Amino acid sequence: MLIATYPKNASYHAVMAVLLKEIGDYNGAETEAVEVFKLQPENKEIKQFLESLLNLDANDPNLHVSLSYVYKEIGETEKSRQELLIAKSLYLQLIASEPKKSEYHYWRLAGIYQELQEYENAYQEALLIIELYPNSTTQVESFLQSLPPKYLNAYGDYLRSKAKH
Repeated sequence: MLIATYPKNASYHAVMAVLLKEIGDYNGAETEAVEVFKLQPENKEIKQFLESLLNLDANDPNLHVSLSYVYKEIGETEKSRQELLIAKSLYLQLIASEPKKSEYHYWRLAGIYQELQEYENAYQEALLIIELYPNSTTQVESFLQSLPPKYLNAYGDYLRSKAKH
């Protein structure tokens, strides 16, 4: 595949995004569109492309997160925040409908909380991930390091209290 051979070629990613959209793989199209944006941040068509994907699948939280990223990078911070709030709501709905099958959703929600500077919620999601998916401890600890220091300290307290029980 050309993208594998030429990963820095934005045109190849753009063509792939359009093709994936045409076959209904909106997540794949979104991933390729974001790659085009990373390679060509001045490309104004990416925002429109992602918005068109949302018109096809407005309930896909990943599309909202990607559009939020693009808005943030081009300085439209309020639009970025609004897309994150929509994604947060969608992830909460997905988790509520299938709490046992939602490891990915919990991770995305924790990241959204972090981006929204809702650090307490991000911390609580991280603890929930450890409780539900104990094999994720290393990744959670890495995530906690991206939060303000008081949360890493709280995690230390959490570990000490668990060791006592």
